[in-house]
Amino acid sequence: MKPVICGDHIAEELYSDRFLYKNLFEETPDKFISAPYILIVSVDYHQAAALLHQIRSSNIPFLYLKSVFLIDCGIAEIDYIKKGLDKTFKKNEFDENSLDFFSHYSEEINKKIKQIPGSEKPSDNNIAIKVLRYMYTRNSSLEPYKSSIHYLGYTYPVTDFFFEKLNNNLVKLISFLEDHQLISGEFVDRIFSCTQCNSAFLNFREICTECKSPNIEEQQVIHHFRCAYVGPEKDFIREDKLVCPKCKRTLKLVGNDYEKPSDIYSCNNCGNKFQEPDIITECYNCSKKNLPQHLLHPTVKSYKLEELASSVVLYGMNNLFQHDIEKNFPHIKYGSFLKTLETEIERIRRFKLFKSTLCLIKFKNLDKIYLSQGIKANLFIQELSDIIHNVLRRSDLITLYNETIFIILMTHTEIKNAQQAFTRVKENIDKLSEKNLSDKLNFIKINTVEITGVKTSKEIMDELLQNAFH
Repeated sequence: MKPVICGDHIAEELYSDRFLYKNLFEETPDKFISAPYILIVSVDYHQAAALLHQIRSSNIPFLYLKSVFLIDCGIAEIDYIKKGLDKTFKKNEFDENSLDFFSHYSEEINKKIKQIPGSEKPSDNNIAIKVLRYMYTRNSSLEPYKSSIHYLGYTYPVTDFFFEKLNNNLVKLISFLEDHQLISGEFVDRIFSCTQCNSAFLNFREICTECKSPNIEEQQVIHHFRCAYVGPEKDFIREDKLVCPKCKRTLKLVGNDYEKPSDIYSCNNCGNKFQEPDIITECYNCSKKNLPQHLLHPTVKSYKLEELASSVVLYGMNNLFQHDIEKNFPHIKYGSFLKTLETEIERIRRFKLFKSTLCLIKFKNLDKIYLSQGIKANLFIQELSDIIHNVLRRSDLITLYNETIFIILMTHTEIKNAQQAFTRVKENIDKLSEKNLSDKLNFIKINTVEITGVKTSKEIMDELLQNAFH
């Protein structure tokens, strides 16, 4: 397939024999997976940004990771958008050498994309892995960019085009990746930000020490040597002269008749006079007021990939989730669990004195939990573990069927009692979700099967798992 060219109608005129002109707004981008690269030709910033977002927001690796170039025909604010592109050319710079560069550059990128399993399928809905895969295929870093439209005052333009809209998820995304040692940062800047919404757009206000009004004035203080009177400069002003309000003498020479040793503030609201005003900040975004010493003081960094990121890039986030799950949930191997289950079934069948219950817990949307919690994700999983283990006895056994499904053998426990216990588990997990997550996620599913000694271990497991994947 030929490279795809899109954008203004001028794009149709450029090398029409070498490019396939497409309108990405009218056709689904997944039709262009086999194109070696995409070239945008535009004179309009918003059009170019929308086209780039259309590509990067796809969940197909071979599309959102595709090389995207821009021929700039006079775009304003080009510095921002070019950070999310692979290369930008001015119209008068575009020639045969440019085409050679496109082909060579995109060939190297496409080789790396092919290393990703299922790269031509819609498999990536997690922005964290999309960012990692972008950095990996470009062998690039994330560089901060000063921006007045982003609440932090900084952004990472590459990531902006992955998000549906600008929001606080960028901070959570970066903290999540850094906390899990997938990226490492290098200091660039340190900023002040709001304790409520994290916005860096703050108004630092000088206010009266008494009534806290910002309606204050700063004036110089005059010290009259002869009579020792000290007061604000406005008290001395008489038309175009300085006259001492105490002794009525005219002050002529500074240093001889008087000095200005310091400044003084006066409040137009309450009349209070003071030398140093109080300082308070007010957030432009949410109007939260803070003392400067109470503000957040986050560090802005540039980021590069760490070694651990390579396995996540190639095999997905499940590797990472499973690591945290296994660390926080004490369990036995699945094979050992099945042998224990068979022994339990045989004991129940032989003695007919009791029944046991097999329970399944499935967690859904774990990637959203990780993204929303950032560095707190591991603590969240620890609390999940505590909730579950609080209803278990030492004789109960737990195993991992996969990274999101847990199976628990509750010995000498009838199904009615097991269901009551796990109703409490679900209630406590729902409370934990409401407390920690901004969006309430239905991320837990529970199923139970009673062990009576009649069915085999395979039949019981099939019954337990039959609804888990729906």
